[in-house]
Amino acid sequence: MGRLGIIACQVLEKELACLLREHHEISRIYIERSAENTRFASLLDDDRTRTVNDADFLPVRCSGTEVLVDVLPAALHSDVDELEYRCNAQIDAMKQNTSAILLFMGLCGNALQNVVVREDVPLVTIEDDGLVDDCIVALLGRKRYMEELRKMGSLFLSHGWVTHWDRIVRKIERDMEGFKMVLRLDDYRRTRYIHTPGVDEGNILAAAQDLSNDMELEFTSMRGSLDLL
Repeated sequence: MGRLGIIACQVLEKELACLLREHHEISRIYIERSAENTRFASLLDDDRTRTVNDADFLPVRCSGTEVLVDVLPAALHSDVDELEYRCNAQIDAMKQNTSAILLFMGLCGNALQNVVVREDVPLVTIEDDGLVDDCIVALLGRKRYMEELRKMGSLFLSHGWVTHWDRIVRKIERDMEGFKMVLRLDDYRRTRYIHTPGVDEGNILAAAQDLSNDMELEFTSMRGSLDLL
């Protein structure tokens, strides 16, 4: 028994919700109050969930196996200094109330290289022959990702990427036209939407197809996995 802290990228919110619902041994899911976490709680839709204003006021004793979740906004990977700062700050806020902390994200442009070496708190990361580079590698695995890269010209999309597309594009290139120009210059030819088992796609697949059309890229898809998560 104990309490696991989870710091997650919003791009992987659906995958995290799917996994938490499957782990019936978890007795309580605490979620700190924020816009991203409120959205996550609605996606999770689980009776074990409790929203808290301050994790410092959580019970010292755990009632079984518990988790404390904080979801960081999508697109922080576009500013590695900000992502590193936010992760370190949240680890500092969580470490007194958890026995270990899971970083539910990848290295993200090496933003976490100075975070994962911290020795003041047990950290758990998503691994596949080392810490995964990003959320796409987390869903495909390193070997398959490298095989896809060798085909050249693919823009990978996941449920989270499509859901938070506007925010991601604004952080990277400010507007869609500028982003489309980058795609043309880098010779992108197709999108590769990753279907993730157990994740309810709803209208996301149609949205992914619309994005592909808007970017003048061929829409293709492939199967992903939750095995590394």
